[in-house]
Amino acid sequence: MNQSRVDHIEPKLVWSNFQKLLDTPRPSYHEEAVQTLLMLFGKSLGLETYRDDVNNVIIKKPGQHGGEKSAPVILQGHLDMVAQKNEGNPHDFKNDPITTIIDGDWIHANGTTLGADNGIGCAFAMGLLESKDLPHPPLECVFTACEEAGMHGAIGLKGHHFEGKVMLNLDTEEEDELIIGCAGGVDLIFEKEFSTQEVKTELYQLVIKGLKGGHSGIDIHTERLSANKLIPQALEGVELNLISIKGGTLRNAIAREAFIEFSATEEEVAKLRGKLEELYLKHSSIEANINFEVNKIEAESKKGLSIEDSNKIVAAIKNCFHGVKAWDQNFKGVVETSTNLGVITLEDGNFAMANLIRSSNESARDAFAQEMIDAQKDLQAKAKLEGAYPGWKPNPDSKILTITNEVYKDLRGSEPKISSIHAGLECGILSKAMPDVDMISFGPNITGAHSPDEQVSISSVEKTWVLFLEVIKRLI
Repeated sequence: MNQSRVDHIEPKLVWSNFQKLLDTPRPSYHEEAVQTLLMLFGKSLGLETYRDDVNNVIIKKPGQHGGEKSAPVILQGHLDMVAQKNEGNPHDFKNDPITTIIDGDWIHANGTTLGADNGIGCAFAMGLLESKDLPHPPLECVFTACEEAGMHGAIGLKGHHFEGKVMLNLDTEEEDELIIGCAGGVDLIFEKEFSTQEVKTELYQLVIKGLKGGHSGIDIHTERLSANKLIPQALEGVELNLISIKGGTLRNAIAREAFIEFSATEEEVAKLRGKLEELYLKHSSIEANINFEVNKIEAESKKGLSIEDSNKIVAAIKNCFHGVKAWDQNFKGVVETSTNLGVITLEDGNFAMANLIRSSNESARDAFAQEMIDAQKDLQAKAKLEGAYPGWKPNPDSKILTITNEVYKDLRGSEPKISSIHAGLECGILSKAMPDVDMISFGPNITGAHSPDEQVSISSVEKTWVLFLEVIKRLI
């Protein structure tokens, strides 16, 4: 295991461009630097390069080595990355480059997300744009903005920018899968303002940490715990005054940590400590690094919620569904509908819970959202549905699926898994803006996406690059 750059790894067309992305900060909503990088990259190659109204970067390249007169092909990936790091890590995602560690066949970051999701896919497109000797049809490459925080770039993308009728999305994370469908989603946010009062007992902080976390779609069916859902397991039946809650950081990541400040008597804190010991024994076999801490704290303000209102919040979190609601009947082992209780906040009496509901069935998604709203009637909170985006309906008769499937079998001598994914690929949105475009998604092995455990396989990148180039060649 060693800390190292990756631009020496083969295929260098991919890894040298991924290194450029590693060197450039690009968390969602802070993508100016990476968009500038792509603009300079395209223009330095003498290619048509521009940014659209919603900050998607589009680079077009003529065909070469026999592909000059072929129909254009659209290549698509997103530039932003999820910003997650381990507790105590000083990394500043807005300013610091990502530091990589090479561990055998795997590359991961130093206690942060790596950004292989979707930096590797973008590096594939950049490598082909940069190549001088690889045959390909005309390329229309679009690097979308703010995918991880609501798919704003895809939502704002206009179809008139493209002539191509085939699109390769490079945002899949298992090398043996060809994805032809995905879930849509919607954010469900509950908000409630509570009055505060002076509290008279000692102040404490409960810390829940050490959980694996993960992608709120791909990992939602696993046994990984949510720190947010552990809050009511710890606090239910404990008489206390809540002061603040900071649970989770992103609505599309399973919450890894939660911090709760409260006021309580020593007797109630002793009760809490006993419950935490029971929770540790119950869950440590699933989450080996799970950790609970209760520490006395000092604070300038000693204002908190009443015990009654504190109990309402604990009950509301308990009643907020998290996990798999239904399984897809068309694809074995694929989730149809789920929700992730991603972020909980309480500050100065203002309480909020942010959930991301995913489903490949829009009517099931909407019905589930209403079910979740109905479950919170006792809270009497304001419920908002925001940022809805469509799923991508599978087309088993897709021509690009046929081509990619044939290439896969020719190269690897086995059948790929053709499936739909329980995650929000931009294909769902883009298929609405470009209804005549035939789409498929594939990519190399990436594990632990949306968490500091994210890693990408070197050998898988090489195999997927070969597959990618052969698919491109057959589109000439």
